[in-house]
Amino acid sequence: DPLGLKSDRRAVTEIKNGRLGMIAFGGMMQHYLITGKGPVQFITQIPNFRSCVAKASELPGAKT
Repeated sequence: DPLGLKSDRRAVTEIKNGRLGMIAFGGMMQHYLITGKGPVQFITQIPNFRSCVAKASELPGAKT
């Protein structure tokens, strides 16, 4: 580490972040295996999804 950026706290944070990512991925896979629908398919079937997306695009700072 030539810049001296490595620290024990940073290493622990990276490990925790990786573990959380693995748990999240496992949850998405379990949902797919049970319902047969992926996360995007599930979100788009929410009744007011399109109106929420339309409102979000009108917010200040939203990218179009």
